[in-house]
Amino acid sequence: GSGTFTFTPATGAPVSSSSLTINSGTATKLIITGTGTQTAGTSQTITITAKDASGNTATAYTGVKSITFSGASASSSPVTNPTVGGTNVGTATNVTFSNGVATASLSLYHV
Repeated sequence: GSGTFTFTPATGAPVSSSSLTINSGTATKLIITGTGTQTAGTSQTITITAKDASGNTATAYTGVKSITFSGASASSSPVTNPTVGGTNVGTATNVTFSNGVATASLSLYHV
């Protein structure tokens, strides 16, 4: 963000800086959020946010990124694989980031 700093000394008049801009750092982690519960066989939109080491959204993280999701299992009857963005979990899927944020559709099934 941008703004100014104001210094107020013990005596005398306050002094303000000129305008300055503070940018986020390089992305160091991805944070994935969605709803806390999901009905088997339905999809939800998840949000993937690139964060820097200080927890700021890394707005320079843009473009198509290849991400592999893991942890979800296929249902047994009928065998149906969980997907992110239409790609089976465990397989790399392309996600497009803009200003450090992307969304994708997540589908899970009852095991």
